[in-house]
Amino acid sequence: MLNFLRRSIRLRSQELGAAFRDLWDQIKHLGKNRFQTRAFVYPDVIFWLEAKLSGKSMSEVIHEKYLSSKHR
Repeated sequence: MLNFLRRSIRLRSQELGAAFRDLWDQIKHLGKNRFQTRAFVYPDVIFWLEAKLSGKSMSEVIHEKYLSSKHR
């Protein structure tokens, strides 16, 4: 995460989408491990990245995740 933040400062806005996708691919598996998720609680990096990648607000992404978890 810190490496991403360091690199992202130098990226052009056109390159940020691909950088967000790469970061997402690297850390999405951590959200499934209950011990690893503590690192993402404050701030919620998983939801923040999903929001950035989908063009939605974080509240929309969180609401959609909540609705999908209720239907399981």
